[in-house]
Amino acid sequence: MKYRINPWRFAFWIAVVSILYLGVKSTPNTQLFSGADKFYHWLAFTVLTVTAHYAYPRLPLPLLCLTIIAGSAGIELLQTLSPDRTTSLADLTVNIVGVLSGLAITQLLSGDQDHPRGHTKPSRRKKRHKRRRHSHTERHVHSADDAHEPSEGHESAPALVVRPH
Repeated sequence: MKYRINPWRFAFWIAVVSILYLGVKSTPNTQLFSGADKFYHWLAFTVLTVTAHYAYPRLPLPLLCLTIIAGSAGIELLQTLSPDRTTSLADLTVNIVGVLSGLAITQLLSGDQDHPRGHTKPSRRKKRHKRRRHSHTERHVHSADDAHEPSEGHESAPALVVRPH
């Protein structure tokens, strides 16, 4: 049996491991420019959300976003265990903005704004056999058994009977 690796799942798990490592290691990351820390948070959670969306397309978006945000909060709380790291509400806020940015990117890339995940699902309606279509009215010709007798001077004409569907 040949096993096929899903590249989106591989990228997702690489992102998860990288974020976990960088988030809980004892020394802070190198800052290449002023405010780089917030940029790193935003970029990491944007990438994580995009890869999660494509790695697990059947996962409902609210659950996907809430899980990533909960993981982000967990990493921030784990930083309290390290003497060199601190928990930051600003970092958590930027992480949430990253999740929302990733969500926006996935919606733009999907191209289908009508469906929330961008995937068109086949209709669940059962196929109907082609039926002979009848109009909503049917012609009914009076017979001798009918109680209605035409009045004098009027010919017996077919009556229209409306039947609901």
